[in-house]
Formats: sequence, C-alpha cells, structure tokens
Amino acid sequence: MKKYLVITAFLTLAFDCLYGQSAYYDALKLRRLIVTDNKGTHFNTKADSLLKAGNILYNYMILDKKIDSVNWHVIHDEFTSDPNFNPFLTPLIPNAPNSGNEPKSSGTGLSFQSIGNLDVTNFADGLAKFLVKRTKQELATAFFERFKDKLDSVKQLRILFPTTYKALGAIDQEIYNYAAYVDLLRESFQKDLAMILPNLGLLVQDPSMQPVFKALPYLKIIMVDGLFLINEFNEGKHPGQVFHDYITDRADTTLNLINKNIYPSLQILDIFSQSLRSGAKDKYWISADSLKLLFKDKITFQIYMGLVYQQLTNREIIFYDKEGKPVDFKAFLTKHAAEIVQDEERYNSYLSELIQKANEAEKYFIAIKQLIQKGQDKPTYQDYYSLYNSALTLFEQMLPAPTLLNLKSNITMNVIDRNEDKVHKYLSVGRSLGNIYVDIYEKQYPSAVIEASTILDLLPGNPSNLSQLYIKYGNFASVLAKAQNSDEVEEAIEAVAMPAGSSTVKRESEFNVSLNAYVGPYLGYEKIHGIDAKKMGAFGVTAPVGIAVSWGHRLLFFPTAKSKWSTSLFVSLIDIGALTSYRFSSGNSKVGTDSTAQVAQVPRIQLKDIVSPGVFLSIGIPRTPISFSGGFQLAPNFRNVSLNANNTVTNGYGDNKLYTRWSFSILVDIPLLNFYTKDRNP
Repeated sequence: MKKYLVITAFLTLAFDCLYGQSAYYDALKLRRLIVTDNKGTHFNTKADSLLKAGNILYNYMILDKKIDSVNWHVIHDEFTSDPNFNPFLTPLIPNAPNSGNEPKSSGTGLSFQSIGNLDVTNFADGLAKFLVKRTKQELATAFFERFKDKLDSVKQLRILFPTTYKALGAIDQEIYNYAAYVDLLRESFQKDLAMILPNLGLLVQDPSMQPVFKALPYLKIIMVDGLFLINEFNEGKHPGQVFHDYITDRADTTLNLINKNIYPSLQILDIFSQSLRSGAKDKYWISADSLKLLFKDKITFQIYMGLVYQQLTNREIIFYDKEGKPVDFKAFLTKHAAEIVQDEERYNSYLSELIQKANEAEKYFIAIKQLIQKGQDKPTYQDYYSLYNSALTLFEQMLPAPTLLNLKSNITMNVIDRNEDKVHKYLSVGRSLGNIYVDIYEKQYPSAVIEASTILDLLPGNPSNLSQLYIKYGNFASVLAKAQNSDEVEEAIEAVAMPAGSSTVKRESEFNVSLNAYVGPYLGYEKIHGIDAKKMGAFGVTAPVGIAVSWGHRLLFFPTAKSKWSTSLFVSLIDIGALTSYRFSSGNSKVGTDSTAQVAQVPRIQLKDIVSPGVFLSIGIPRTPISFSGGFQLAPNFRNVSLNANNTVTNGYGDNKLYTRWSFSILVDIPLLNFYTKDRNP
C-alpha cells in the first residue's frame, strides 16, 4: 500500500509542474489582437490591445535584468532590432504610439559392496534413475562450484550477482550440501534479479569496464542515458517530464558520437513538446483538435513560430546537412521565416504526429494512475508495457526533426536513419531496458534475463564471455527464484548444468572427455564361449555407460571444417540394455512392483550381470543427438526382463557363460558429465 501511495504522489506531482507561459495559448491570445487595415496586418494599436499584447510579449523578452514595467517602445525595439530581432513577429509589431498614449506592460513572468555377487536388483531396476539422481547431485555440486569460481574470476559477473556471491562465499566448503541452503540461494537470486537495472548501472560505471568502453565510448553513453530514462519512469514521472528532464539534465553533445543530429533533434522535440503543454490540470499536452487552431490561418502559425523563436535565445542548436556542414537552427529560421510561414505543412505534419504520439503515451499513463488511485485493480504487465512502448515511440519523434530545416526549394536534411548501427543500438537498448523494468515489476525474470543478455552482448569483445555467462546463470537464477520444492530445484539445476542437447559439445569442441551413455538398437554377432564356436546373429537394445573421448569437427579423425561431425572412442563399463528395453515397453513402473504384475519374489540382479567392458568407435551426426557406433564388448549376462504367462516379472540370464559381441548401433548420445572440454580456436 505504501508503495502505491508513493507512486501516486509521484504521478500527481508530474502534472503540477507547468510553465508560466505556453507558446500555444499565447499565440491564440495574440491572434485575437491582430487587425488588418490599409497599413497591413499588425497588432491593434488601441491602447488596451497593445497593453494585452505587451503583457504577453513581455514574458518572451530577453532581459539582462529584471524590470518592473516596459512601454511599447521597448517591446518594439526588443523584437524588431538586433540583437534579438524576431523575423516572425517584426512584421506584426506596429511602431510605438504617441507619448502619453503608451500602454505599460507589467513584468510578472513565472519559472520551474561385494563386487561379483552383489545383489544390485534395485540398482539395475532403476539404474537410469540412480544415474540421473546421482548425476544431478554431482552436477549440482559442480555447477555451484563453477558458478562461485566464475564469480571469483569475473568481476563483471560479480557485480551483476552481488548477493548470490556473498551467499556462496558464506556456504564455502559446504557447497556439496547445497540442498540445505536452497532457501538462502533462492532469496539471493531473487534480490539480484530484482536489482538487474541498478546492477547494470554499477557495471557500466565500474573501472573494470574502462578498457571495454574505450574501444566503443558511445556504448557507455547509450547505457547511461537509457538507465537515466528508466530511473525517471521508476519515479512515476509523466513521459513528457521524463523526456524533458533527460534532454535538459542529461543529454548533451556527447550524443554526437552516435549521430550528430540526435542531440539537436532532441532539443527541438523538447521545445515543441513544452510549447504545446496543456493548461488543464489533468493533461500534459493539448489535444489534436486544439493543435488545429494553430494552423487555422497563417498569421496564428506565424505568431506561434515567433514565440518559439524567442525560446531559442542563448540555445545553440546545430544540425548537420547531407554534406556534413553545420546549420544553426535559429539562423535558419531568421533567414527563411517568410517561406516557413507560407509553407507551414512541414511543421503542421511534424507537430500533428508529435501530439498524436504524445496523447497515446498520456492515455496509458493516466489509465495506470487511475488504477493505482482507486486501489482496486493492480496495473497489469500489458498496462506498463503499453505505457513504455508508446513513450519510446514518442521519443523516436526526434528522428524526423532534421527535416524541419528543409524548404520546398532546397532539401538538405535527411531523417535520422533508425537502421544506422549506432542509432539502432541507441533505440534498442532503451527498449530493452524498458522491457527489463516491466519484467522485473511483474517478476517475469526469464524475460528480464534475456533482455539483459542482449545488452551485455553489445559490449566490445564480450569481456569474459559475460553475456553467455549471464544468460546461463541468470536463467538458472530465474527458475530457482520461483522454485517451490526440491524437485523443482533439481529440475532447474539439471536444465542448466547438463541440458538436453549437450551432445553438441563434443561436436563443436576441439576435444572432450565425458561420462557418457548411449541408448538405442544394435545389430551384430555374438559368440557363446564354451558352447559353440560359431557366431550367431544378435539384435536388441543396448545402453552402455562408460567413458567417451571425443574430437569435434572430425569424421573418422579427418577434419570436416564447418561440418559439426564428431568422432569418439568409447570404453563401456556396464550395459543395462535389457532393463532399458523393458522400460521402453512398461514405462516407469518399478521392476518387481509393477502395478500389473504379481511378484512372489523380486527378480535378483547382481552387479556382475551388468558389467560389460568394451571398446567402440562412435560417429556423431551434425545437428542431431544421433550417433553411429561399432565395436566389441563382453556382453552382459543380464539378457532380458519380461512378463511371463502369469503376468509375473522375470529376468533372463545367460547362465554365466561368456558372451562376446561385435555390433553396429544407431544410438542416442547422452553425455552425463563433462570431465574436460577444449574449445576450438575461432
């Protein structure tokens, strides 16, 4: 509740900061004081009319010091002579009336176990489960150890996960017992994810990033400016006020490193935005219909441009034309005032588009404000996304600003190209930061991590593979932050530590050693020693587990350039193919306790029955987890698992005979644990 009250206070204050003068309203008032007679079109020379005009024009005078009152003679000289000559207003200002009949304008301006015979029934019954569970535990420990090592060695990653780093430091040697610290880790990840934006700000300003930004200094400007805008929105400010604060308090000529016309375009955007402020307390800008009054006739537009012109005093707004030559905006207006008034369509189009985008952003801002004030429905993710998206669309109205310096007879300026690399980054980083802000507010952490990684990916050289590290550990953090039980924690660790598709590691790396399993059908020959000297055809399911030594980008050890084949020498230790085959047909029911089986005695499996040493050559197919494998092994004594006629689970054995097998297989490659990986040279 307190949070909503604070936000409401900020939202309310956003509407209360109005300027003491508005070029829009003043132009309409002055238009009513214009007459046309044999002397031309000018302000009415009646004393009361001149007094009204003087009171308005006084606020636009460039004064060296405050004065209590001025006469029309002073106003006449102010606008019609150097150094403050105004080409728009001069034709409309009549000479000073006779002495004694001069109106005076008041100054009121405002401001802002036995190996062979060991009973391993349960082991064989669920070896897959055993391996998965045990592997998860080992992987989890290894994962957190690697994470802490990375945090120790990569300062930038430490800045992004400061709370987690402290937590892992506190756990220290107890990391193997990570399950006991799940709550601590979850809370640490939650805090770090909630602080993505502030932590990004700390990262940008950290001395360790100086060499990074030295190569591309404009990237620092982009990130600092984007974070400034997000902080303004976070304070509940109106989009109009956010951009005004940015342009007046933060933006400067360093933006020239991105594009020389961005800063002057932002200045123009702000000047026109502020000139179209609404007088209504609950509105920031005038409506589209109200804007039409400025273009009802050329004189009204002429007056409006004159008042805007006055606000350019002491402001240097320099654009650069197609040839790279500087063009002063005020000097351009001074020289081409008459042409601009006669061909006002360019300004009409720009201002109409500006007001349309401004009113769209304001609509979402007011809707959120009203929801918060009512305290009934909480603003949704879509509400905040719509607000920020529309606000950035308004911000992009600065792109066509240079074309305001074009004339029908002389086109010298282009629209700022949003597809230009630096400009694209300037705009896209702003949107990504806004998306992070909205994602964090709604606790959509995975999306926030993706957005943050895209920003980090822009850093030159991608220091210490920061973006890849962040998306790896950030994705894990986002899942763990929402985990409700230990099963979900294990799932999170499994997904990050050894994800599906990890067989690609051996295909893409130079060299890899792993604990590996293969599962699939085999076809070959077997020989039963001591029974028959002849070989017999054999087929079935094999599931060997052992050590794989692999070379990536190799087909039978020959380089394959960009084709991601792999060649592995695999030494099998055990083979649980019989049990795996049963699992395929019966699902996950436990052997001996199958819900459909009536078991008088649990079939007994000994470790010696699944031992199956062998050597294979395995070829991994690019872009798939499939491998072709051929080799020799001592086949396991454990031959099959089946349901007999009495619906009883039975095991089939080879009567402890020695089986040797030559086979060819098509297998699914399942790395269980990577021991060593050497990456390929780029």
